Amino acid sequence: MLTTDYTFSADGAAGTKAGFSTVKQVPMMFEKFPRDNPDFSVIIPRVVTANAQAVAVIGSPNNTDKALKRFAPPYSAPRS
Repeated sequence: MLTTDYTFSADGAAGTKAGFSTVKQVPMMFEKFPRDNPDFSVIIPRVVTANAQAVAVIGSPNNTDKALKRFAPPYSAPRS
C-alpha cells in the first residue's frame, strides 16, 4: 500500500488497513510518500522486489498517475 503523507490519505489508509484486518490479512508493505513532489523512483523498485500481487495507491490523481507510470518497463510484466 502506497499512501500520501497527508490527513485525507491517512483516513483512506486506515480504512484499507481495516478492510485487510476484516479478512485476516495484512499489507506486505506500507509506504508513505510526500504530497508534494514524491520520488517514486525509490519506492516502486521496493514494491517490485516485494513481489506484490496488487498495489493500492492512496493519493491525488496526479500522484497516483505518477506512481503507476513508474511500473512501466522495466518493472511491468510483459503484456500480451
